Amino acid sequence: MSELMELVDRLTMETHRVVHLTSGPVIAVVPPLLVELQEEVSPSGEGGGGSGGSVGAGAPVALDLVVLLARIEKDVTHLVWLARSLRRGESLRPGRGLCERVRWAASVLDGSGDEAEMVKLARSWARQIEAVFDPPKVVPLWDKTCPVCEHARTPRWDEGQEDWVNVAALSVTMGRSTAARCGECGTEWRGEEIMGLAEKLGIPPAVLHLLAA
Repeated sequence: MSELMELVDRLTMETHRVVHLTSGPVIAVVPPLLVELQEEVSPSGEGGGGSGGSVGAGAPVALDLVVLLARIEKDVTHLVWLARSLRRGESLRPGRGLCERVRWAASVLDGSGDEAEMVKLARSWARQIEAVFDPPKVVPLWDKTCPVCEHARTPRWDEGQEDWVNVAALSVTMGRSTAARCGECGTEWRGEEIMGLAEKLGIPPAVLHLLAA
């Protein structure tokens, strides 16, 4: 896969990242960077459209994020124009969201003479967005039993000890796309499912709100 398409995947698709904890490495689910930025600018959930410049009612949003999203929109409009010039007669249907336009432009410009320009822009977008959001935080749920497999611990290979060690089976990846997972049976919980899981585990309301945020 080219550098351009790897960058575009990070910007427009859910990806995975290894987060190293004291108990060992954990795979964290990382939301698409552009979607993360849009949701921060439009908390009402209406940020997936074209302009992306509106602000959710009653939600304070940093002006620099609005400016960043507007700049990216302008860059993408330019890249789509470049892509159309290479594929005359082929155009992107109106009303496509930002991520769709980015992926379409990349599919055309990848391997072309204009690829370097899009790579430079995509690098800049990713760097600026990642500077805004902290990396995902993985929280192990010690001594909590998975309601599916009924395990509280799961073995994991520890490179330092060169041996298998028991770690918490359940963990929660905190981020824009919050998810809980059992490392023993592989069951995952997302969205409102996390609230249901927290209730089953007897987690206090304050923490329940945190996990579902």
